[in-house]
Amino acid sequence: MRWAHVVLAGFAVSVMSCLAPTEIILVLSTNVACAVVGQNGIAIALGDPGDEDSGIATTTTLCSDDGGIGTAVLVPHSSIDQPIGIRVTLGIDAAADNCGPKYEGCIVARRSLRFDPHTPLTLPIDLDQACHGVPCTPDSTCVSGACVDAGVECDGSSCGVEDASADVAIDAAPACDPVADSPVALDVGQGAPRVAPSNDGWGVAYQTPQLGVELRDVHVAGGTTNISIPITLVQGNGANIIGPLGGDGTSYALGYSVGGNLFATIVATDGTSLVTGAFNFSAGEPAHYGMFPLGQGAYLTAYVSNATTDGFVVPFSQQIGANGVGLGLTGVTGISLAHGSSSFIATTADQKGGCAVFKCTYGSTIACSAAGTFPALSCTEARVAERAGFLSHVVESAKVLTVDDIHPLNPAVFGSSFQIVATRDAFHVVWVTNTGGIAIATYADSTTPPMIAQMLIPSGNTVLALDAIADGPNQTGWAIAYTAIDSQNKTNVRFLHLCQ
Repeated sequence: MRWAHVVLAGFAVSVMSCLAPTEIILVLSTNVACAVVGQNGIAIALGDPGDEDSGIATTTTLCSDDGGIGTAVLVPHSSIDQPIGIRVTLGIDAAADNCGPKYEGCIVARRSLRFDPHTPLTLPIDLDQACHGVPCTPDSTCVSGACVDAGVECDGSSCGVEDASADVAIDAAPACDPVADSPVALDVGQGAPRVAPSNDGWGVAYQTPQLGVELRDVHVAGGTTNISIPITLVQGNGANIIGPLGGDGTSYALGYSVGGNLFATIVATDGTSLVTGAFNFSAGEPAHYGMFPLGQGAYLTAYVSNATTDGFVVPFSQQIGANGVGLGLTGVTGISLAHGSSSFIATTADQKGGCAVFKCTYGSTIACSAAGTFPALSCTEARVAERAGFLSHVVESAKVLTVDDIHPLNPAVFGSSFQIVATRDAFHVVWVTNTGGIAIATYADSTTPPMIAQMLIPSGNTVLALDAIADGPNQTGWAIAYTAIDSQNKTNVRFLHLCQ
């Protein structure tokens, strides 16, 4: 299907004639921060209804502070009542024209309708943050986080899709497959395990007894949990400390430390190296958590420099190299990185017992700005997560975790091994307890006290460390990987997937 033209601007002008024009006026808006729109852009694709292969007709980075993006005027090329399928994408974690077939890291909105001869139709399309990571089907679209029919109904010249609260709304969250507590690898090293999404499940990385790093893929097929043979991320004697793990479905990135020197590598899912030698950032320590794909083979992570004792946030890939930015601090003892709706969020701890938060955005370079401190008198570590626009934090002080400065958690934490993840419906704080178990606190927001539960672990096991990730901002599942010493004094890495 060919189209005469598409005009995208803050306003559109039509030529006067005896008959009203046959056109569709898209009115685009979003509640995503303009900095994100400017960085990743918006793309409009036109074709037949339900056609996911239709090409991009135009792109824009226009945005105003009130959420307005502009209008796009669509004019038919042949029949003045021909059908049209409209697909609009906004990049959150990737460029809008590079979202991929599953729209990872993007918001996608679809509309299907016909031109009405000699009638200008106005069609609002709101690119809602709640639809981040909700791809829906080719004949449906996301509205307020739920999938509804993409078919448009018009009342005169005003058009729109069904409201998400209507009976036709489809649950936006895909089916969640729970995975019972299962061994991933036996007799491994005692370094902290790492977990990241894969193209069909989760990748679990762990330290080998020879101080290398291996990874196994965990996925569910036909109700059965399958664990792959290991691939090597780091050769033996190469990883004293395992840093964060990230994945984009086609590759994994891992940060690690050897003798006080910090490295990072990127490998394909079959273990093939995608970089010419590991990246050597500096003498330092990797982030406790935080390795995120930026698209086009690039990742973002953080570390503490031994030389300057500052925290750094750094993007890296084979193409761009590694060029991070310091936060302007001294005495930093630890750093973690989280992914918010419109920025990356770095949290730091320092030698004086202070913890701070920074918001970072990435275009061609990384830029970070201070966003506050946490009030704990003696803050050992801090973590943050974002759900539905609400930012929640957990601070460790004197081995006690406190949610949003008002909800202390029991029992005490062991070894600063804790994480907070955000799913569609709740925040989950998970930590290793001082008795060698695992505890989970679940809450919707800071107004509701967390519900705390002790997780059942295999008898005779003592948990050493853990990692946790959410499946996605609009999904209900989340995963935990942990290392534990069993009754025979062997260290094993285990995995489970929870569905709220």
